[in-house]
Amino acid sequence: MKSGVSFLFLALFGLFLIFGGSLVILPGFAGVETFAFVMTGWIISVCCHEYGHAVTASFCGDTTVETRGYLRLDPRSYIHWNASFVLPLIVLIMGGVALPGAAVLIRQDLITRSWQRSVVALAGPVVTLIIAVACYGIGLSLLSERSQFLSQAFMLLAFFQLMAFIFNMMPVPGLDGFAVLSPWLPQGVIASMRRIGNLAWLRLLAFGLFFFFGYQVIYPLMSALVSLFGVDLNPAFLAYDRFQFWHP
Repeated sequence: MKSGVSFLFLALFGLFLIFGGSLVILPGFAGVETFAFVMTGWIISVCCHEYGHAVTASFCGDTTVETRGYLRLDPRSYIHWNASFVLPLIVLIMGGVALPGAAVLIRQDLITRSWQRSVVALAGPVVTLIIAVACYGIGLSLLSERSQFLSQAFMLLAFFQLMAFIFNMMPVPGLDGFAVLSPWLPQGVIASMRRIGNLAWLRLLAFGLFFFFGYQVIYPLMSALVSLFGVDLNPAFLAYDRFQFWHP
């Protein structure tokens, strides 16, 4: 049984700091550096999201999360390389849409109370939202001519985190939003929704629609949310232009 922080996670965090520093020291390569900084930060945030689920599940009675290695901050514990890393990575790079990127297997039968199951499901998105707020706050604190690229990169990372939070909270089978609600729904309703969600052709269609039109759905929700708090997303858009450094 392992807990704590893996060397791989520490190495990723070290790279995150290096890429961030290079945005200040070597601004001439800001495009590649922004891409590397944001993608490394995204992988770290995915680990923290799933770690939030695992720690909460452990407190609520699921003893298997420790034996499965989920209480150790290690990308290898959470990420299923094809379905939950490569595909979300491609979508993020090509479409600018932040999908959930990993999964923790929770033994629902070991968590006896409905409110605890909802809290476990909510823990991951809450961590994602905290990271979004922290990244935006750091970005604001770094606003200066010398560190403007780093400031904007932090805001882009915050933008992706907020997008992932909103997407994850949708009440759709397979997402955390549905897992939050499911303990309070009739079993027949849950079973029917899961059967529909497991249809391969429907999942493929949903993915295709979200890839091409998801941004148009998520962005208005994000705009409505950030407008309540006076958040300026324009620096994130400047960083996104550099993030896609392969575009002329």
